[in-house]
Amino acid sequence: MSAELSKHDSAILNCVFNPNLPLEEAVASQEVLQDEEEDDAVHQQAKQLEIQAVQTAESGNLNEGLKLLNEAIAVVPKKPSLYNNRANIYQYLRKFDGKTIA
Repeated sequence: MSAELSKHDSAILNCVFNPNLPLEEAVASQEVLQDEEEDDAVHQQAKQLEIQAVQTAESGNLNEGLKLLNEAIAVVPKKPSLYNNRANIYQYLRKFDGKTIA
């Protein structure tokens, strides 16, 4: 079994992940996206903070997890997973645009 997607499957995924993209561009685009992980001390520090933040949040201490994620974002502000995890915590805390939703 091949690990590569067919052209049709790639076009469908492109439409799913880019719903506002014109269909012609979705079919024609064959861009390969790949996470870039730096292996320096700063990125390792952010990764450790992120792991600790997720574990802390999963144990029920959402505010402390949020604090740790904010520290990690201050260290490496261009790491998308940090923002994704922070958004998840905000959702659990029911905080949207700085406001708490009851």
